[in-house]
Amino acid sequence: MDQIIDPYILYGLCVLGALGVCLALPRRGISPQVIGALIAALAGGLCLLALGVHNPQALPNVYFYIFS
Repeated sequence: MDQIIDPYILYGLCVLGALGVCLALPRRGISPQVIGALIAALAGGLCLLALGVHNPQALPNVYFYIFS
């Protein structure tokens, strides 16, 4: 069975997204919330891009991933 995306890329993007969410959590003092949100959004966008590059004829439904 052919894999949709390389597992190492998928796991790396999940770790990057988790790091972004961790940075986006509220804290006392100076908080890197904006940077964390940008990192999490970048990880999500890269995951969708990686899914689309592998099989351009079967692009994933972007709205499903955004609203889920």
